[in-house]
Amino acid sequence: MSISHNNSKGYTLVEVLVSISILMVSIAAPLYIAWRGTQLIRVAEDQFIASFLAQDAIEHIRYIMETNHKNRSVVQTDINDISGGGFTGQYAHLAYEDLFNDCVGSANRCTVDTVNDVVASCGGACSALGRDPVTGRYAYGGGFPEATRFVREVYLTDPGGNDFWEEYEIVVEVTYGMTETRSFELRHSVYDWRERY
Repeated sequence: MSISHNNSKGYTLVEVLVSISILMVSIAAPLYIAWRGTQLIRVAEDQFIASFLAQDAIEHIRYIMETNHKNRSVVQTDINDISGGGFTGQYAHLAYEDLFNDCVGSANRCTVDTVNDVVASCGGACSALGRDPVTGRYAYGGGFPEATRFVREVYLTDPGGNDFWEEYEIVVEVTYGMTETRSFELRHSVYDWRERY
């Protein structure tokens, strides 16, 4: 009895498994790089928006302070203190600690709504900003239906120790994130150097 040998060339199971493994790595590596790149783009975008929101709040606080000085000769008896639910519109010439009474100190956080010109005490945890999907503007309250992951908290610190140059530091902290909470903090010093009436 003779045994015939088949000399056909074929791949063994090990060779097939090795080639599939190489193919999977060559496909998975670029996909991971693309996925990681989109993650980093999202982080960079969030950092940019957070820095914009922080700068926006500082500019609005400075606007209120400058308006306060500009209107120093206006007699106004209906100024609402922040503790009265916020204030809007024109500001009488008040000392900064009176103007932002409920926002002085790191324990007293406030929200700054730059669209509606409102500064209000958080009274605990500050709420997240809303976003208008048409204009892209961020604010609190109605008209901004798209909820965001950005929470902007503002407070003023009074370093004290100087009677003439009253220095205040505006501190804005923007926290954001979906799975991992990140924060961006911006500080800006202002001086109440103008003559008071």
